[in-house]
Amino acid sequence: MKMLSQKLFNYIYKHVPRLNVDLIFLKNNKILWTRRKISPYKGKWHLPGGTVLLREELSDAVARIAKKELGIDVDTMIKVGIIEFLKEGKGRHAVSIVYLIKSPNKTILLDKSADSFSFLKVPPSNCILEHKKFVLKEYKNDLG
Repeated sequence: MKMLSQKLFNYIYKHVPRLNVDLIFLKNNKILWTRRKISPYKGKWHLPGGTVLLREELSDAVARIAKKELGIDVDTMIKVGIIEFLKEGKGRHAVSIVYLIKSPNKTILLDKSADSFSFLKVPPSNCILEHKKFVLKEYKNDLG
């Protein structure tokens, strides 16, 4: 599996929806949020996630993104829903399959896409709206 050049990535995803996976990592009934250091949504808190590569199985994408963005291994993953981003930066459209993950790792090691992380019971005020709506709808009873 090969990553696209940024130019080709931008061209393609101006014309078709992009498939992503987003990760919900729970610890003590709190969700892990990371603050983006890159566009789109630079400076906003979000659920870690990223693009599914061509011919990549969804489970492999989850494991790859968890390792890359958080420095953790995944030993359990469960599909919990879908989020649509109809106006994701520069008019793009993205669809994300959300997975609840569990990891044996105790330490989070962020990559260059985020500058901070926090485990929170409620979404942070400066977070991506679609992530906030999803968490409040799907997890409001689990986090209380």
